[in-house]
Amino acid sequence: PIELLEYGGIDAMRWYLLRDIEFGEDGDFKMRRFIDIVNSDLSNTIGNLLNRTITMSKKWFNDSIPIENTSINISPLKEFSEIKINEYMKSFNDSNFKNAANAIIDLANNANLFLNDREPWRLIKNQSSKGIVASDIYSVLESCRIIGILLNPFVPNLSIRILDQLKIDPSSISFKNSLHWGLLNPRNGLKDPCPVMDKIEFKEKATSE
Repeated sequence: PIELLEYGGIDAMRWYLLRDIEFGEDGDFKMRRFIDIVNSDLSNTIGNLLNRTITMSKKWFNDSIPIENTSINISPLKEFSEIKINEYMKSFNDSNFKNAANAIIDLANNANLFLNDREPWRLIKNQSSKGIVASDIYSVLESCRIIGILLNPFVPNLSIRILDQLKIDPSSISFKNSLHWGLLNPRNGLKDPCPVMDKIEFKEKATSE
């Protein structure tokens, strides 16, 4: 475990063990699968989602979060996030950490699909669609906030980095009070986007077991 920790880091190691192996059961470890899961889930699905959404928000909405009244934000991501939060909490209570992790990835995948389907980079070219783009971008940023909170028991360091990008104090969050839609405060602004999870490079010499 020390060698694996030095190779991929604590976030990668924690995520892989909880995401890919049934808690309390034996697991079949493969270095290539370890790297693929960590890179796919944390660097690509979650990290890129946060990075590109912050980039669009800052570029199109004066370096800020795009809407002022979060209570009017109606989005399909809201309903989906509520489903996945409930699924996550039930799985966690059952010590089914693999299912809880899957719920986080489902939420991130859905937010990515939402962006691809809505194509805000196309809509923003029409001034009359700016309000729609603002609502869509806020919805994805809010999904990222929820993802950051749900990640905390799994990978607390990554969770802190995600919330920091959204200018959220990690000490102010709790499952009881923070897992409700619309709590991303537009007045907080956004930090400049930067990768929250570096990709792990596969090294042949690291495949020895």
